[in-house]
Amino acid sequence: MAKQETKQQTKPAAPDESQAMTVTTSGGSLVAYGEWSDEAMQKEAKEVGAGGEWLKIAVGRTVVRFLPPKQGWPSPFVIQHQHFIELPGSDRPVTFACPKMHEGKLCIVCAKADKLETSGNGRDAKMAQRLRPNKRIMANVVADPGNPEQPVQIWAFGKQVYDQLKSIRQDDENGGNFLDPMNGFNLSINRTGTGKNDTKYVVTAARAQSKLMNMDWIATQKDLRLYVRIPTEEQQRRLLDGEDPRDVWGDGDGFNPRDKKNKDVIDIDDDGRRTAEDDLFDDEVDLD
Repeated sequence: MAKQETKQQTKPAAPDESQAMTVTTSGGSLVAYGEWSDEAMQKEAKEVGAGGEWLKIAVGRTVVRFLPPKQGWPSPFVIQHQHFIELPGSDRPVTFACPKMHEGKLCIVCAKADKLETSGNGRDAKMAQRLRPNKRIMANVVADPGNPEQPVQIWAFGKQVYDQLKSIRQDDENGGNFLDPMNGFNLSINRTGTGKNDTKYVVTAARAQSKLMNMDWIATQKDLRLYVRIPTEEQQRRLLDGEDPRDVWGDGDGFNPRDKKNKDVIDIDDDGRRTAEDDLFDDEVDLD
């Protein structure tokens, strides 16, 4: 009989009775209580502040360190050509890597865009442009790199940020190889704005050279190529028909968020529809 695997669960730490203190109630009995110690606060802050696998740059200044590629990786960056399609009746866009751009295979969305562009209608041409894939660049970074216990996270950004990184890398006087683990340097990301029209990222070099606070960061980087999931034709149709992505990709039990199937697969009626700038990753999608 096969053994049934048990999923290990994280349990809250047991109360530390040695830290208990007491007060006297109105009835004269003693009630013990504990305290929120600096040690407990720091431990919680690390867990809460980790921010998960993906880094979200907040408004204001964020210091990050880009990690050098592992041996055998051609670049620290992976460029994804991603579609962002808003479907009627759904509160979340459909997103997937473009099979045509990545593998030269059939992409239903690109085929629709090609057809619209040849209609001779200006409205169709505008819709076709919105159906085209957008560039999304990913890199392994560490936020607050002065803390050696910070986790490695993935930052997804657009051409606006990438062009600044390239300029810093090519500037021997005021920049240089910020990826060098021994003689590289941190970068300061200053974000202003919160919407698609006013958000800007200014990247500057903290030119003082420094080595990585934790060399293990290099080995614990994510293989970003695994985050570029390219759907088959069947998967494209299922996604565009409104099926829950978790079911399409096999990530778990999902549900169909829409009551009605989309017979045309892609609805080209753009009245009241949002553009890609409004969708996944909000203003961090770069349409240039």
